[in-house]
Amino acid sequence: MAEIHDLVNPPTFHKHEWIGCNKIYSLKTLPYFVVEACSQALLIPLHKRHHFPPHDITALDLLKKKLPLQSSDLNTVKPEAWFSTDAPNSNLDFLLTRKIPSDHVIRELNKIAAQKWLDGAQSIVDHRVNDSQDRLPLWILSYWKEMSAVVKGKASWARAERILSVGPETVTAAQSEAVTEVFANAHAFLDQLGWNTPEFTKLLGDGWLNTGLMQMMIAELSARAKLNAKISANTIIAGPHFADAMISASARELPYGRKTTSLLSRYEKDIKDSKKEKLYFPAHVNENHWITVHGIPSLIRDLAKGVRSCRYPIRMQLT
Repeated sequence: MAEIHDLVNPPTFHKHEWIGCNKIYSLKTLPYFVVEACSQALLIPLHKRHHFPPHDITALDLLKKKLPLQSSDLNTVKPEAWFSTDAPNSNLDFLLTRKIPSDHVIRELNKIAAQKWLDGAQSIVDHRVNDSQDRLPLWILSYWKEMSAVVKGKASWARAERILSVGPETVTAAQSEAVTEVFANAHAFLDQLGWNTPEFTKLLGDGWLNTGLMQMMIAELSARAKLNAKISANTIIAGPHFADAMISASARELPYGRKTTSLLSRYEKDIKDSKKEKLYFPAHVNENHWITVHGIPSLIRDLAKGVRSCRYPIRMQLT
């Protein structure tokens, strides 16, 4: 935290007092103005940000943008050798045509970037091209890191677009018309969704669904179920938190009660008060796929008997 006199007369960063003076880069010990100077050295200049797609364009617009490829080549040069005390000397017109390094290389370089800056590094040596003659500004590390995320985003949207354009691999004749319509409607969203919404690439593509998306889908199913009087009269749909609560309580051998298993107790009360006969909830199995669990009446009644008594039927439903 800045001292009071710093706010009145903020100190000025002087390179000769800090750069190349055998100091250790540490956020805990360095003055804030030194940390800020380092951040500025690694910051992408505003006049270079035009290489990135605007955040307000759609997913389909992103697919039309030209972006650099990302290298998968093995790096044999030590991270320290990528830094140089030479001043930057390269024309950067190649930013959209030269491959960006692999994520592994980018991570390794960023790990030591702040310390190398404090040691006196002024540029990055790109050993992949031009006989290692190019000297790139230090902020190229931030450019590579951010562009890597954009490139991955474009690839994910491209996969989603292909899937929605082609449709499912297997579909019955009876399902064909309805499924075709659903895929067409989903594809239409690509021209409305902002590209910087990566979660939707999992929902509209073939990526792994996370808990957040699953919860969103359950909320939609629950809302639709409530519109059907017959379904809403005897069915309850729980979110992914339900399975988590049961497994956690079982693993910790918690006694069943409002304080120890509050979520399960609330579901039990709702089931009993509304006389629900069916319970559905998603469960993440073996940390690699989701399944739908249908709670049979005896399983629902077991909620009132305690977590231990329902451990066996739950396991049977999940396997």
